[in-house]
Amino acid sequence: MQWKPQQPAFEALLNALAGEVQPLYLVGGVVRDALLGRTAGVSDLDVIVERDALTVARRVADRLGWAFYPLDEGRDVARLVFTAGTTPLVCDVAAMRGGDLFLDLQARDFTVNAMAMRWQGRGSHELVDL
Repeated sequence: MQWKPQQPAFEALLNALAGEVQPLYLVGGVVRDALLGRTAGVSDLDVIVERDALTVARRVADRLGWAFYPLDEGRDVARLVFTAGTTPLVCDVAAMRGGDLFLDLQARDFTVNAMAMRWQGRGSHELVDL
C-alpha cells in the first residue's frame, strides 16, 4: 500500500519512532483514508508498538520538540502534539493490547479499525487486515 504523510513533521515523527522500536503500525482512520486515497488534511495519527510506548514516545517527543502527554500509564498510551504549524498535529502512541497485533486489532471498535499499516518509510507499507 502506498501512503506518505503530507506533513513533514509527521514523516519525521514516524521515522523517529520507527528508529526506536520495530515494528511500528499505523491504525484507525489513517488506514481507512489511505485505502480511500485520501492523503490531504490528516492531522491525527494512531500508532501502536509492541511495548514501551510511553518511554519511546517521550524520548522521540523530546528529541523532535513535540509536546508529550501520558494518556493512560496503565495501558501504556501517550499523546504527542506538534503546534508549530497552522493546524496542530496529534499522534497517539500505544502499546499493543495483549502484546500482539492481532489481539489488538480484534479489540478495536470498528471493522476498519481492525486493519493496520506497518510503517516502513519511503511511502510503501504493508497492510495487515484480520
